[in-house]
Amino acid sequence: MSRPIYETDENKKEEKSIGKIISRIWKSEVWKLPPLANCGDLLLARSNELVAIVEIKRRYNEMSRYDTYMISKGKLERITEAAERLGVAGLVVVQFSDFLAYFHADRALNTGVIATGGRYDRDDPQDTEEVVHIPMIELMVME
Repeated sequence: MSRPIYETDENKKEEKSIGKIISRIWKSEVWKLPPLANCGDLLLARSNELVAIVEIKRRYNEMSRYDTYMISKGKLERITEAAERLGVAGLVVVQFSDFLAYFHADRALNTGVIATGGRYDRDDPQDTEEVVHIPMIELMVME
């Protein structure tokens, strides 16, 4: 059974805006991956050389609101696998209401706490899965 696509036009606008910020801060080119790539949202390059695969996340709370950041274990595994195959970094960038921060997907898999969790607000049983809780102190603030 295929999953519904929950990405909205507003999500796409925010992702594009965050991509521009990433490009400026990391002095890189940003290339959009197709929505069904399932291993990240953006590719980062410098001098036309691929340097990272990036998953973009948006949270409408302050970074200090929770002790951990929760993300799908499967998503981290897919980003890590694609990054390893390409020989680049696999990153997750999170825009909070007060900070833009990032972490390495492979490190999160090795140091985070694995549990069952997810979303319960969409009546989608596939939204509940193994997740990784990453201590907020492990996220690196970009600006």
